[in-house]
Amino acid sequence: MKRILELLVVLAIIITATAVAYKFINNNKDYEFSGDEMYKCTWIADKILNKGFPLKAHIYGYWVYDKKLFNDTVEVYYARGGILYAIYNNDTVTIGGRLAYKEDIAAEKIELIPIGKYIVVIDINPLEGKDFRDIYERVLKNISFNYIKAYIVGKIAADTETFKPTERIKLDNILFVDEIKGLDVFYIENGLILSGKINLDKLKELDNYIKVNKTSTSKLKLYIVTNDKVSGYKVISLS
Repeated sequence: MKRILELLVVLAIIITATAVAYKFINNNKDYEFSGDEMYKCTWIADKILNKGFPLKAHIYGYWVYDKKLFNDTVEVYYARGGILYAIYNNDTVTIGGRLAYKEDIAAEKIELIPIGKYIVVIDINPLEGKDFRDIYERVLKNISFNYIKAYIVGKIAADTETFKPTERIKLDNILFVDEIKGLDVFYIENGLILSGKINLDKLKELDNYIKVNKTSTSKLKLYIVTNDKVSGYKVISLS
């Protein structure tokens, strides 16, 4: 009888431990915040962004200017001092807590949604190409595994005709999101220089808007966001 009781106690401990572990592994509450926890929320968001991970957030709250309900997902690009800075419908918005009055949106609930679990970092030696797509394709050859997003950091120069003022504004509108995230565009005579961070997919699209004669790059860093753990590379982990 005593032996049976001991076995039942051990079994109960195993079942309880398994249930607790399952709950912990599947718990997303580390990324869920009330509107009264904005400083904690932005602190966590800042840590995620500084590691290089793309970050979205589902916001439940209301627009400050007209009190209409807001219940949608935004793309966060900066977080500091209790305020989330995000992109929504190709425009910038600021998100504060429940009692926000200066920001665009007052949040009742926030769920941060990091994209990917790992970032693989690869150094790319300087390249030369005939256009932006040529650079894109040569960089892409370095990716041999499934990925969610990829971006490069460095400088890319392009020989083009000198941009007129209206053409500059048009290109700035096309690169609006990338410029917010850290891309600088320098217009010079007979060309331009892209400096900073740019989404790899956006790079290949630029030939649709810019007639390029030649491109060259500095040494680039390629950041590849993935859900899969990859060996043999420098890897940044979300956890």
